[in-house]
Amino acid sequence: MQLFLFRHGEAEPLSSIDADRELTASGEADNKIVVNQLLQRQTEIEVMLCSPYRRAQQTASGLIAAVPTMRSTETDLLVPDSNLNHLLSHLDRLSAANNISSLILVGHNPLLSDLLTLLVDGGGLGNYHLETSNIVCLNVDVLSPACADIEYRISPRS
Repeated sequence: MQLFLFRHGEAEPLSSIDADRELTASGEADNKIVVNQLLQRQTEIEVMLCSPYRRAQQTASGLIAAVPTMRSTETDLLVPDSNLNHLLSHLDRLSAANNISSLILVGHNPLLSDLLTLLVDGGGLGNYHLETSNIVCLNVDVLSPACADIEYRISPRS
């Protein structure tokens, strides 16, 4: 399976309600760039899971418009402080039950960077960080620690 991790674009500075923070104009522009780069490499994505936070929803909206056949679901499992093991278990059940070949997660750090580190090297030595408006494509045979390889990364500056 191809698993894409897409960190939301640059957001407004912290406010009293983190979930309501919106993307900046720069964050929106960067997201458009990386979505266009992604679509040059990957013309179809079957399923998207997205955080309910406003900035992640805004990030996902451009991808939804570009890939209208993609099924999209909102989940609290992708909020910044979500439990990594719960997310991994959910992804494993979802992919097994639906025979998914391409899945994209739209969310936040530290969760996405922690997931990337866990899948690529088991959470040990490497420290893989996902910047805002960045996408990483992983080849994953089994959703377990150290069972993924990075196929490519996309950033607005690449």
